[in-house]
Amino acid sequence: IILITYYPSLITAKSHLPSTCSTFVTKMTTRMFESLFLCLLVLGLSWKTSIGFSTQPAQTRRRPGGTHIYQSNGGSADNAPTRPMRFLGKGDRAIVREGVVLVAPVHEYNHFLMRSAVFIHAMGLNEYDEHVTRGVIIDHPTAFTMGEMGGGNVYGTLAHSILYQGGDCGNDSAMLLHACGDSGIGNGDMIGTSGIYEGGVYDAMDLIDDGKADSENFKFFFNYVEFSDAELEGMLSASDSDGDAWASVEVPESIVLDKDFGRGDAWSYLRNQIKQMTK
Repeated sequence: IILITYYPSLITAKSHLPSTCSTFVTKMTTRMFESLFLCLLVLGLSWKTSIGFSTQPAQTRRRPGGTHIYQSNGGSADNAPTRPMRFLGKGDRAIVREGVVLVAPVHEYNHFLMRSAVFIHAMGLNEYDEHVTRGVIIDHPTAFTMGEMGGGNVYGTLAHSILYQGGDCGNDSAMLLHACGDSGIGNGDMIGTSGIYEGGVYDAMDLIDDGKADSENFKFFFNYVEFSDAELEGMLSASDSDGDAWASVEVPESIVLDKDFGRGDAWSYLRNQIKQMTK
């Protein structure tokens, strides 16, 4: 209530303040948004493993071609990627399809999207028959575990997994992503060519507790981000004077599932890799 009441006043005041005070107001507003969504998380997290998309195949923005391949040596110290990373274009030439990661430019100031790396997990028709693109931000951890927020639905070793905030859409639902589709977990359909699968929480809990799967290959996300075709086109076409724009990359599954990333860590890492790939 406080946020809704005073947010317009904060924005108006910000434009009339010196730069130092303006920065303070920006940071304070950001913290208020974070607090609001954490409150919503505490009040209403429900378990959900499907987003109810149409079964129509995803449409890519352009055909692959001329991509630069770079063998990454990084990631977190304990979970370094072993597969090649591929650069799939920048700005309106970026390839967008299921299984890629979109990396934000420095000039992106949307609260959720600034300094973000977004794994695209679904493209298709939503409940209003609109074609949309959905993804989860892979490096925005919350202060909660899935066991704390799952309402008793998640237990055992998997309950200790940190819950990541995937975005601001999704009716306060949680989603499980993992790299164990060949173990019969979930629906068995890989997301694009990413090596990532969705769902199968109960099978995952059993296999992990039986020692047949590693909990590090599983990651929970609260909500997701969603773009209409027009929003995605506008986002990708925006660039600054230095040519910085949203970029698309294919990454090893270990990057998407890394649980050591703090806020903005994957974004910073992937930005550095893109610089090396495009020299």
